[in-house]
Amino acid sequence: MKFLRNALQVLLENWAVKLIAIFLALILWLVVRGEPGAQRVITIPLEISIPRNMEVVNDRPNAVDVTLQGFSANMWLIQQISCNVDLRTAGEGEHIVPLTPENISIPRTAGLEIVAIRPARIAIDLERTISKQVPIAVATSGDPAPDYEVYSKSANPPTVLVSGPQTHVMVIKEVSTESVPLSDQTSPIRTYVNLNIPDAMVHTTPFGPVQVNIDIGVHRKTVTVRNVPVVADEPGVAIRPSRVSIQLLVPANYARQITPADLSATVAVGDLDDSGSETTVKAQVKLTNPADSATIIIKGTQPAKVTIKKTRKS
Repeated sequence: MKFLRNALQVLLENWAVKLIAIFLALILWLVVRGEPGAQRVITIPLEISIPRNMEVVNDRPNAVDVTLQGFSANMWLIQQISCNVDLRTAGEGEHIVPLTPENISIPRTAGLEIVAIRPARIAIDLERTISKQVPIAVATSGDPAPDYEVYSKSANPPTVLVSGPQTHVMVIKEVSTESVPLSDQTSPIRTYVNLNIPDAMVHTTPFGPVQVNIDIGVHRKTVTVRNVPVVADEPGVAIRPSRVSIQLLVPANYARQITPADLSATVAVGDLDDSGSETTVKAQVKLTNPADSATIIIKGTQPAKVTIKKTRKS
């Protein structure tokens, strides 16, 4: 009895403080443990594994909404959850993929149940990745200064490798650069600009800026040089007509008169047989002074082709 009285005395001593402590402990346990039936909707990333030579070409969600049920204390584990779709063995075309709890990676110790997934299914359209080489077109804006014009435009490298989904790449015939302003320019331009690829699914190699060269000079006029002789690269060949007229683009301030001696017109005999049959070919025209090639452009010949035939057997 004495023992019971001592125990009761200890129990009742500062009974209010002890009661408050018990009450706070109970509240803390409820907060930590939570309700076993609590639900929470979370957004988790959607990760899709596809073949190395394929690309997803349709719009698809980057995340899904998952409804979880379980103890509130375990909800912190949601940071470790993701939705995974494995299409590594899939072929080209559209694939309708249902999303199930098997697609959700969640720690086994979480004690969380997957109640629902939204969307319930997704459409994935796969297309083969291809590459091809296409020319680079230099884009410009504005005009050079009065009495000046653009002689030529070129890019270095002249072509670029484009890669991406097959239907996106096949329609590309060339790739343009960012526009280079020419307003009031009187001298050649050499600069670096980026390539202009409107299609976000297509990437290029090289992917960085390319060098652009724009040759600008004094406005050119058309000059016709007549009676330029046409010669064959082999003897024993008859050429008709034996002389042609050549049109040139010459800077307006070019002072010297151009004569037939400043030009050469040559035809390649090639595989012309010895039977005496005739064939038509285009003469290869060049300026005899290499310095003139920088400012003078050969526009064309009249007639555009000549007739050749062998007059003696090889």
